[in-house]
Formats: sequence, structure tokens, C-alpha cells
Amino acid sequence: MIRLKTTFLLFVLLFLVSFTPSIQKASINKSLSNEGCNELQQELDTNKGHLVLINFWASYHANSRIENIKFANLMKNNNGFVVISVSLDTYQSVFEETVKRDGLSCVQNIHATNGFDSKLANKYKLGNDFGNLLLDAKGKVLAKNLTADELRAYLQN
Repeated sequence: MIRLKTTFLLFVLLFLVSFTPSIQKASINKSLSNEGCNELQQELDTNKGHLVLINFWASYHANSRIENIKFANLMKNNNGFVVISVSLDTYQSVFEETVKRDGLSCVQNIHATNGFDSKLANKYKLGNDFGNLLLDAKGKVLAKNLTADELRAYLQN
């Protein structure tokens, strides 16, 4: 029975990896240490004056990964906002491969080491939940935990 469960789990993981789009050149911008959040702040400062979505995700969490891809595609088709994609994956190599596979070269990609134990996750009070923040041109939070469909509707208004 344990062998069957292990085999099933392996197939599920392979399925999750295989549904991703073809590999594209990745844009890996920053890798954060557990000690600071300066890199994210630099990206926010660079994008002041724009609508910004900060999206927290990890390769092992299918729903956050799917939404991340949708946000990137939405940004490609609508230049009205910027996506800063923050991975909470533990391993740099997993983060880099996922960015390539998911075609995230158009967004600002940041890797926060130590996942939910990082200072970055604590700063944004993620707990153990993935989510996102939509910031206006001045950096004020407009909305939290939007889906790509909700963001699309917001942008159309």
C-alpha cells in the first residue's frame, strides 16, 4: 500500500511539472538572503509610479504557480501594471528551473530563501499562505489576494 501511495505521489508531481509551458529564457533578477528585504524594496522603488502586483508563490504549490503564470500572461497583454514575482522555494535551482519552464521572463523575479521562515515572508505577514498585494502608483495597498481574473476585471475599469 505504501509503495502504491509513493508511486501515485510521484505521478502527481511529474504531472504538475509537465503542465508548464515550454522553456523560455528566464529573467532571474534577485536572490534574497534570509537577512533582508532590500532587493524587493529596490524593485518597488524602481517601479514607483506604476500599478504593481507583488505575488508570492512556490514551485511546489500548484495553485500559486498557476496564478503566477496567469499574472505574467496578463502583464504581457496589458502594460498597465508590473508584476514582481517572489518565490518562496527553498532551493535556488528549483526556483530558476520553474521560472524558465513557466515563461516568467517578462516579470521581475525574486527568490526569497528560507521560504515562509524568511524575513520577507514575516514582513508581509504571509503566515503559511501564498498571496499577493496590488499597490497603486504611490505604493499604497489597493487589494490583497486577487486572482488573475479579478485583476483583469480591475484593470478594465
